[in-house]
Amino acid sequence: MEVKVEAQRRIYSLNAEPLADVDEWLSAYRKKWSRHVDALAVHLDRKKSLREESTE
Repeated sequence: MEVKVEAQRRIYSLNAEPLADVDEWLSAYRKKWSRHVDALAVHLDRKKSLREESTE
């Protein structure tokens, strides 16, 4: 994180380069979990649709 002071303001910026290793490490987990999260989203959408149909 870098801070640049301009008068009474402070401007913060994030240098993402050090996070590249973490992102690479997480990529394997992201691939695995994205399928599960997508399946959960589909399930919840179906459940919501069924609930809405039953209340009509």
